[in-house]
Amino acid sequence: MLNRWWIYQKQRFPIFRNSLLAAIFSVSAVGYSLLLRSAADQTMASIGIMLLATLSVFLFGLQLQVVDEFQDIQTDVLQRPHLPVPSGLIKLSELQMIGLAAGCIQFGSTLPIGFSFLLFLAGLWLYLGLLSRNFFRKSLSPMLSVLSRAGLVGLLAVYATAHDWLWVGASFNLNLGWFFLISFLVGLAIELSRRMTIVQAHSLQKNSVQRPDRRISWIWLVVVWLLTLTAFQASLAIQFVVPVIVISLLLLLISAAVAWRFWQKPNARSAHRVVFMSDLWAIAIYFNIGILPLLLAK
Repeated sequence: MLNRWWIYQKQRFPIFRNSLLAAIFSVSAVGYSLLLRSAADQTMASIGIMLLATLSVFLFGLQLQVVDEFQDIQTDVLQRPHLPVPSGLIKLSELQMIGLAAGCIQFGSTLPIGFSFLLFLAGLWLYLGLLSRNFFRKSLSPMLSVLSRAGLVGLLAVYATAHDWLWVGASFNLNLGWFFLISFLVGLAIELSRRMTIVQAHSLQKNSVQRPDRRISWIWLVVVWLLTLTAFQASLAIQFVVPVIVISLLLLLISAAVAWRFWQKPNARSAHRVVFMSDLWAIAIYFNIGILPLLLAK
């Protein structure tokens, strides 16, 4: 089982990438909440909370992958029979048990924080369940599907920050809404870039197929432009404006070049560049919003 799971995660669940993103996201969420509470001196005491947040967020990523496997099984059997699930390398029932085990770990990790936090966890489980059922519809339009998955990232942002402010009994700071928006836009950028690679997995044979796919790159560019504006507002709340603006504008310029390259040549290589830029946006913004200012705080 372990050997088969290792092969599966290498093919379908890039554990190093997801672990890195979960760690940066969670530490940044707790760090941003600390900065808003002017409690940077409590950083060392919050390391345990950061680890709990990282573990729970990572497990949500794993559960989302399990949901995807159940949703995509019919398509995978017809179009991608070489993948681990349709090829029989790992069974859906085994993935379901892994998802349930992840839920048990999440439940146990929230108990020290209190009952209120269990409600946060239950709400996210409910949203994940609705996502698995396409919100009670057999299928969602591509854009609604992208927005619903990006919404999960935004809700995870509130959940991750709650590891700090709910733990100490503080009230919800309205400026945490900027972190929610940043996370929603990051999720949107990642999902849009993922859509490009899905389409690029099939050969582009007709102009009618190429044109909508090209347009995604410009939608993605608008999203990262909005991400720049939102990151600026978030940095104002913690008085860490200059580093955030510098890195955001630099990434925005590079993103414009990447989007233009995809528009000119919408192929797998240019699509993967957009995916790489989306990951880079996530790492850079979270690092500069909640980690670097916390490290530099006196």
